[in-house]
Amino acid sequence: GVIAESSALSTDGDTGTISVTGVSAGDDGVGLSADSDVTTGGASTATITIMGTTTGSNGSDSEGVLIDSFGDDVTITSAAGAITITGSASGTSGDGVEIDAGIGLAIDANGVATVTIIGTGDESESGVQIDSLIESDTGTITITALDGGSTTDDIRFGAGGDITSASGTITIDADNAGATAAVFMADGTVINAGTGLIDIDAEVDITLGSLVTTTDVQINALSGAIIDGGDTNADIMAATAVLRASTGIGDVAIDASDIDISVDSLAATTATGDISISDDAGLDITTVDGLAGVTISTGGAGDDILIREGNAAGSDDLVISQIISNAGIGDVTLFAGGAASQDDNLNINADVTATGGDVLIVSFEDV
Repeated sequence: GVIAESSALSTDGDTGTISVTGVSAGDDGVGLSADSDVTTGGASTATITIMGTTTGSNGSDSEGVLIDSFGDDVTITSAAGAITITGSASGTSGDGVEIDAGIGLAIDANGVATVTIIGTGDESESGVQIDSLIESDTGTITITALDGGSTTDDIRFGAGGDITSASGTITIDADNAGATAAVFMADGTVINAGTGLIDIDAEVDITLGSLVTTTDVQINALSGAIIDGGDTNADIMAATAVLRASTGIGDVAIDASDIDISVDSLAATTATGDISISDDAGLDITTVDGLAGVTISTGGAGDDILIREGNAAGSDDLVISQIISNAGIGDVTLFAGGAASQDDNLNINADVTATGGDVLIVSFEDV
């Protein structure tokens, strides 16, 4: 493999490539630590490509690509060219790509520079593990887990594994990784796309830290649930959000386990499980990304829809512009609250149905 410690690579050329490729039967395929920065400077559109493969016998200590916090920070910096990191682990080894905790800024993509991270894990390890900050200006950030020998193939973010972009689309893709791949964000993790789209897909569960954008959030847990990962920050802050799941979106039975949002327009659907949403201001249940309203399509006993609106100051109504439907044996509850100084209206402009349960309408002002 390639193990770099206090060994920086840089180019100031306008074009070209910095390429680091390593293969190891024991250690990391590529390991960068102790100020081993990789940098393209000036107005360079030079690209950075890092590819690491391990068939390591060191178990979880062998990563395809490891960006390590040992010693001084390691930062991969591009002036404008693409940054691509690909890591593969097999043979009783570890994560495909791991960015260790404790690095101030692990990846810095300037200008139109894009970031692509692709990981294939082994054993019970992740496809990609992000524990330190990644930033871009206008370039996209795409993180993908592939199907490997891992029993999980997850994409995981530790509490320090934030992603920040001024306007680039951020895509987290764990739906190409067998039948077990989840996306997990620790409580306190923030993915902030600025004015860009945030798109998260997983084969099973998606656990949310905090997603922030002034535009759109799209989440799809194909065979799993969308889960509240904690209450340090709101789960979603965006103009619009569309939530698709199979086994639930939040949990009605546990107040702290709803999906906390600050969103103008929302659509959501799950086959079974609850849909539990708490919005802090005005909310319109409408059509987003082709999905209309809020629905439980199959459901069972105790699978409920609960939508609560209105914790912020000001007049911010709950508006039902598209159907709310629970086809199972559960209830639908709509609650328009408001701050102490201003109660909110509940405006119902579409059907609200609970096939096997009750519909409860609560408003602190008018219905």
